[in-house]
Amino acid sequence: MNVTREILLDDLDRDAAWEALADLRGWLCAGADLELAEGERGWLWLHDGEERDVEVEEVVPGERLVLWWRAASEDLRTRVCLTLEEEDGGTRVRVVESAPVYAVSTQTIGTHPVLRGGHMYGPAAMALPMLAARTPVVL
Repeated sequence: MNVTREILLDDLDRDAAWEALADLRGWLCAGADLELAEGERGWLWLHDGEERDVEVEEVVPGERLVLWWRAASEDLRTRVCLTLEEEDGGTRVRVVESAPVYAVSTQTIGTHPVLRGGHMYGPAAMALPMLAARTPVVL
């Protein structure tokens, strides 16, 4: 199952959009102990206080960032893929968070699915509008 969201950063070229995206504390999390390099592991602290164990799968500056993450109390990891594409003088950023179908419960938080362990699935997709505003938000 995938949660997908995209946004057009019409004021940023792809290099500037990558710089904003790579500054995870500027939009996705309140704190980070993570180097954005392939194979690196670390932690993110989301704005709601949730801790996420993170592994970096792929980094292609200006094009793509792929992470695997899980809530500290979960065994299940989900894959977060962020891609950048030039469009109309700006940059389209797309985030897709993927989890196995068996891991998603029938519960929701608002319109967002919940993993069987009770943690929200798709927080990266929910935070994407804050990348456009370049201000973090509590989810």
